[in-house]
Amino acid sequence: MIGTYSGNLKQIVSTNYSTHHRVMFAIPAFHRMSLRRTSTFPFYYPEMVFKEKVAVLRKK
Repeated sequence: MIGTYSGNLKQIVSTNYSTHHRVMFAIPAFHRMSLRRTSTFPFYYPEMVFKEKVAVLRKK
């Protein structure tokens, strides 16, 4: 299991762990809140944005 706060999890796994491990699955975690705009009422609504922050690795 490997995790990061920087947001470039795929790059870290591919450069450091791809020779002997593979990703079983990635776990999304909360990244930020954003406002989504629509043309109907309600014109703005909050949206939670998730990013992959943790990856579970398995030996090849």
